[in-house]
Amino acid sequence: MAASTLGSAWGPLRLGVPGLCRRRPPRGLWARARRLSEPVASGRSVAAGSGLGASGTDRYCLELLRKRDYEGYLCSLLLPAESRSSAFALRAFNIKDSVSEKTIGLMRMQFWKKTVDDIYSDNPPHQPVAIELWKAVRRHNLTKRWLMKIIDEREKNLDDKAYRNIQELENYAENTQSSLLYLTLEILGIKDLHADHAASHIGKAQGIVTCLRATPYHGSRRRVFLPMDICMLHGVSQEDFLRKSQDRNVRDVVYDVASQAHLHLKHARSFHRSVPVKAFPAFLQTKKKYNKQHIIPLENVTIDSIKDEGDLRNGWLIKTPTKSFAVYAATATEKSEWMNHINKCVTDLLSKSGKTPSNEHAAVWVPDSEATVCMRCQKAKFTPVNRRHHCRKCGFVVCGPCSEKRFLLPSQSSKPVRICDFCYDLLSTGDMATCQPARSDSYSQSLKPPLNDVSDDDDDDDSSD
Repeated sequence: MAASTLGSAWGPLRLGVPGLCRRRPPRGLWARARRLSEPVASGRSVAAGSGLGASGTDRYCLELLRKRDYEGYLCSLLLPAESRSSAFALRAFNIKDSVSEKTIGLMRMQFWKKTVDDIYSDNPPHQPVAIELWKAVRRHNLTKRWLMKIIDEREKNLDDKAYRNIQELENYAENTQSSLLYLTLEILGIKDLHADHAASHIGKAQGIVTCLRATPYHGSRRRVFLPMDICMLHGVSQEDFLRKSQDRNVRDVVYDVASQAHLHLKHARSFHRSVPVKAFPAFLQTKKKYNKQHIIPLENVTIDSIKDEGDLRNGWLIKTPTKSFAVYAATATEKSEWMNHINKCVTDLLSKSGKTPSNEHAAVWVPDSEATVCMRCQKAKFTPVNRRHHCRKCGFVVCGPCSEKRFLLPSQSSKPVRICDFCYDLLSTGDMATCQPARSDSYSQSLKPPLNDVSDDDDDDDSSD
């Protein structure tokens, strides 16, 4: 499932792919890109001259991205609100034009080269993407070299020739995908050597994987771009890919190319402790914390609507055996679209796999900010010394003395996990249903936007305190 734009009320989310950000109030992730004050043009007003206006050019880039690069659109929605409009412009600029003739492609590349020169001269043309890119350059002082590298590499790629070796493919990925990540880091205000190293490896991995994913599409147009040296190593010709051969040597070529991407991804992950936290939104697809430990198999997902209560509107519960949480949309229409889409995906997946829906669901964790005292003993007050803990069975916020025992919950962890004494007693006697509090539409009645309280629970390890 593609990266979701869902925002959790009380914890990191993960719905199939790129994990979903740090803890923050529900509406934070869904907030629309706030309209920043526009840069003052040194000469004429390009936005006014375009006839589209500021909102028109912004909307054009957003819609272009939604139609032509939906995964990029979803990932951009997960960036901080003040960076989104610039990210939309950057990704809209990065969308590759489809041309039937090399000459037309060269003309487009020349247009963009001149456009970038004009942007840095504060004289952008009356073109929506160019206008938005100019605003992004003015806001964030983006490096011109990265934009020109993307254009130059696209121009070289107009020859439609297969890469001679894996190094050529890596160079293409470095100059396009990595350059895009460097610019995204600049939009986020990140200047860090470790982040740049990670971006370099991530960009190469993304470029290699994109080449692999596009092989069937290119093959339908009788083109093959996979590295020739790897194909020759396994005795595979381009015709084998055009015929969609499933022979072992063809699979070996795909495996070797994919292994190179995996190697770069592994290198990138080695920097995850050194990269600034503010840079993580640019690396959502590869951040180890979300990529491995918060993946939820789609077939295990069920959803329930939550009634609107005060400022908490357009929400629903996503329930799975390992983690359950609330998410919020910006409008009722978006909520309906998301719920219908998730339900359709789950139904289609279950139909194809022949599996049955899961009947066991983890409890929704009560937000830390909702409990100033232990929800079991009602006595212990939480302080920096007396930390909060979450019962993995009922989701209540409890104190240490009320949650000293552990119990094996196979659906959540292969190791015994922390649960409250009340749930432990019920589980020990076999009365498991009683210790699961009701979580229905009425659950939102006492729910408020959570603060950035810190508990002693670590989402990286279900068996932690």
